[in-house]
Amino acid sequence: MGPTFAPEELAGRKLGALLDRVTLLAHAAGLDRGFDHQIFASMLGGLNRFPDSMIPFAAEEYRG
Repeated sequence: MGPTFAPEELAGRKLGALLDRVTLLAHAAGLDRGFDHQIFASMLGGLNRFPDSMIPFAAEEYRG
């Protein structure tokens, strides 16, 4: 099990993660004028087709 955070800290961490993702998506759209948020979301939704063993990094690295 991972660490336990106070509700305020957990909310802050979740908000920070959300803002990081928004910044990443905005950067991607700036680099690629054809970037489409809906297509990207659809592609991410398809990741569940693959077992964890086929994804080349540990889940802990992603959640880090």
